Amino acid sequence: MTQSNPSTSSYSAVTQSDTFPKKDQAIVMDTIDNTQLKEYTEALSKVITPSSIRFVSRIANNRICVYVSTKEIADELIEKHKFLYINKQNIAIRPLITRNKRIVLSNVCPVIPHHVIQKKLEEMNIKTQSSITFLRAGFTEPGFNHIMSFRRQVYISPEDIVKLPESIQLSYEDTNYWIYFSSESMLCFMCKKVGHIVKNCPENANRPPIDETRRSTTDTLTTPQMELLTSSRSNLKHPRPPSSESHSSHQDTPIILPDRNTMLTDEDNIMSEDGSSFSDSSSIHLAKDVRKKIKTATSTSESEDWDKIIEILTSSNNCYPMNHIEFKSFLENTRGVQDIRVICSQYSKDTSCIIQMLSELYPHFSNRSIKSRITRLQKKLKLLIKND
Repeated sequence: MTQSNPSTSSYSAVTQSDTFPKKDQAIVMDTIDNTQLKEYTEALSKVITPSSIRFVSRIANNRICVYVSTKEIADELIEKHKFLYINKQNIAIRPLITRNKRIVLSNVCPVIPHHVIQKKLEEMNIKTQSSITFLRAGFTEPGFNHIMSFRRQVYISPEDIVKLPESIQLSYEDTNYWIYFSSESMLCFMCKKVGHIVKNCPENANRPPIDETRRSTTDTLTTPQMELLTSSRSNLKHPRPPSSESHSSHQDTPIILPDRNTMLTDEDNIMSEDGSSFSDSSSIHLAKDVRKKIKTATSTSESEDWDKIIEILTSSNNCYPMNHIEFKSFLENTRGVQDIRVICSQYSKDTSCIIQMLSELYPHFSNRSIKSRITRLQKKLKLLIKND
């Protein structure tokens, strides 16, 4: 019994070693003059465990090819480590095969042919690595799973990811259409780097915060009014003493005195050089200033709301019919529109799915204007379903 264990262990080890790897488990590096193959494996073993290295060899075009035990390890070397330090040089780690990136095109009207979109991409020096295909709407019920959505997909080279804009305008049959792009990995359309979205972009750290910018704008708008108010005070003239004619002509006119019981506020006590009160103009100015501050707070609240919505709609497990760009566009395009049937059909054929999306995102908004708009939209959409 004691002799059978080594043979069994040896057999399993041999079986495991005979497992054929896939090409996505391979990485390549450029060779360095006067550097042995062992030096590459030793440098690699400082980053991953030696047991994770499966195959290694020199290949054509002065490269070293290494197969590791799993695709995940290869991905980590390519995307996280990116370089190996060998003989005082940083050697780039690349995949053996080009890993194309899947791009989803949203808000694409079905009447637009694939070749029109492909031509538009080629104008931006983006070469497609696959044909453009439709994406299903996601209905699982029998008889409905054939229905397509207003989304399409295509694969492009990783190098072309940075060339992708957030959206493009495409003209077809005398009609302009907006098409939106999104990738499987988070892509920042500000710095064109993968791994974060615009609101988390490091380049935003060098920009003034939104609320500070708005506050300075409010102050700038207030200052001229204050200057105008001050100049108005200084330009007022002292009243002249009444002449005998004016006295005689108005001597029968009653003079209305202020009520002694009226409480004076701070604004009522602001007086000009000639003793006249500026309570009315001051109150108007302060009211305007307060309105501006309230508007600033509302704008900041709306910005924070959209940050939450972006996080929800960019998560990998969401099943909503629209991304955050389309959703914001949908709210804007339906604003003040009574018959929203045509607009809704451009975003999703499933009206009930839009209603569910609105009801689930509603609690994440604190801005009253947007919440009211969503409530009105839900009523209009429910009315559409009822009429159908």
